Amino acid sequence: MKAMEPEDVGELIGMGARMHMASRYRRKNYSPEKLVRMGAKWLATPATCFCAVAWRGDVRVGFFVGLITEFFFGHDRAAYDVLLYVEKSARGGVAAWMLVDAYRKWARSQSIPDDAIYAGVSAPDVGPERSRTYRFYEKLGFSEIGRTFCMRDSHV
Repeated sequence: MKAMEPEDVGELIGMGARMHMASRYRRKNYSPEKLVRMGAKWLATPATCFCAVAWRGDVRVGFFVGLITEFFFGHDRAAYDVLLYVEKSARGGVAAWMLVDAYRKWARSQSIPDDAIYAGVSAPDVGPERSRTYRFYEKLGFSEIGRTFCMRDSHV
């Protein structure tokens, strides 16, 4: 695992396209051009944006992006994940654990208390995938605090 570098962005956009196609968002627009701009912005603000890449040998197998922002109701800050993705071939190993652990350590180094470090789950909410994902976060010290709802869509 190491910090994301500008030269990683192109490969990660390709990896992100695979993540996008496997997600509930697959029918939504995917813009590599927008992601290049966002990647540059995120990499330019390391005090408020965590960007890391998991490697297996010399191959990128996953990445994580997290942001720090103030709560809307006051000036205390919180860390939120934007995305975590690990290629299928590397799931079940240490890549995701290393990425999330590094995110937690980064957030703490930015004076974010543990009760303000968030990680969301947009994986399927049923079956074994949900169970694996939830157990993963629980083993890392996260607790479920709620759920996100979306209007039903006949295309999803």
